[in-house]
Amino acid sequence: MSRLTVAAVQLPSLEGQPLPEAWSAAQRSVEDAVASGAELVVLPEIWTPGYFAFDSYAEVAADAPVIRRHLAELAAAAGIHLHGGSFVEERDGNLFNTSVLFGPDGSTLAEYAKIHLFGYGSREPEVLTPGQGPTVVDTAVGRIGMAVCYDLRFPELFRAMTDSGTELVLVASAWPHP
Repeated sequence: MSRLTVAAVQLPSLEGQPLPEAWSAAQRSVEDAVASGAELVVLPEIWTPGYFAFDSYAEVAADAPVIRRHLAELAAAAGIHLHGGSFVEERDGNLFNTSVLFGPDGSTLAEYAKIHLFGYGSREPEVLTPGQGPTVVDTAVGRIGMAVCYDLRFPELFRAMTDSGTELVLVASAWPHP
């Protein structure tokens, strides 16, 4: 892997923030990062509707196709790799905390569903379904693995990614409290 400029975007976790407002903030942040030279930008975990908006997860999952489209268009317009943080997505009647990596042409390079759901004062295990395994993908910037927040506490996931030749791990996290 050669030199790569990466930007980690921090967004406010505003429970119930409407998608257009959240999208506007995310788009501005990505554009600012690109203007500063970022070639890969990483958004945070569940940046819309806000991490603790558990009661609205089922409703906002309907926004997942729109979020995917916007992120793909943003990656293509900027010509960057864009890790879309994570968002709630419905598949087969289950809700997942899903991360997607987009290429500079807007194509979907990889998807990952959070495996380890956080249960300490969180309702994640009640409303979300855990993902099934690690995600590792070859890209123009290197071999990338993906994880989400609480997955950090489980070294087996990172060992599996390392054993698969991962050069860079992207982790979207929500840290809503200072």
